[in-house]
Amino acid sequence: MFFMLWWQLLNRKTEKCPAYRFTPFDNSFNVGVKFVLGSCKKVALMLKITRCIKYLVLVVFMALMSPAPYFSAPLGAQPLRETSEPDAQLARLAKLVLEKRMGEFFKLLTLLANLDHETKNYDKASIEKLGENLKALFAENEQIIYVDKVVDEKHGYSLRKVVYMAYTSSDRWVYFTFVLKRGAQAWQFTRFSYSIDPIKLFPDKK
Repeated sequence: MFFMLWWQLLNRKTEKCPAYRFTPFDNSFNVGVKFVLGSCKKVALMLKITRCIKYLVLVVFMALMSPAPYFSAPLGAQPLRETSEPDAQLARLAKLVLEKRMGEFFKLLTLLANLDHETKNYDKASIEKLGENLKALFAENEQIIYVDKVVDEKHGYSLRKVVYMAYTSSDRWVYFTFVLKRGAQAWQFTRFSYSIDPIKLFPDKK
């Protein structure tokens, strides 16, 4: 009953009289109760305070019921790394392959592709395995004859795919595929793969 009376008070306007009266009960009851709440100024002040409380409760309720994206990013998470010079970074990666500096290749790839970023939440063991495989990709006496950019596809304004092909002294063709997408301000490396296939033109295509 108290809640009913309070809610009625929130939604009634102050009358221009010394007292404020209302009957808060349902029409199904033939009961009337009159409240005299002093002067109109006190009533107006009370209404303002209670309305503020009502709106505050409504705002808090909507915030709690809002969709998950408000809380999707970890608190204090650093923004994803982006590069405004994707061609320069791709050239650096290609040069590292040509010089067989695959450990440095993996470190640079980790930064460009945010492999260690908490927002991506990649499996740490899988990332470490990728690094080990890249470092062991070429034999110690195997030489890189050349590294050539064989694919550079641009789709619209925000999507790009680049493939480098390396040929080695062991008569192997190794393909390195990079997918880049525009982020908030610049480019992100969002996908990387490599494969060895001397038969197909592009191993990632069926």
